[in-house]
Amino acid sequence: MNLLRRKAEILCKLHKKDETYAEIVQMLQELALREPNSDNAGVIKGKELAMYMFELLAEYHLPQEELESNQASFMAMFSESLKDGQTKVRAATLKAMTKFLSMFEDED
Repeated sequence: MNLLRRKAEILCKLHKKDETYAEIVQMLQELALREPNSDNAGVIKGKELAMYMFELLAEYHLPQEELESNQASFMAMFSESLKDGQTKVRAATLKAMTKFLSMFEDED
């Protein structure tokens, strides 16, 4: 497991323990939408981290009502992230979006 994914896992577990879902959702959106098409390595890693965290939250931690209430903003975030010029960001976004959509399918 790469280091960035491990960091995402730890952050998700901390927020789950404290039940601070609104904070983590806000942080995810801020990280994911920072400086579109940036070549800055820190920005790219931040975007990847946001998508890894979202993937983990959608799969294991984020309550269903939180997913549903933020569905529109998440989809807007995915849409923008899929337009990013960095392949790593787009790949992480596709994985996170797949987890997000499968959560709704599992509930139906």
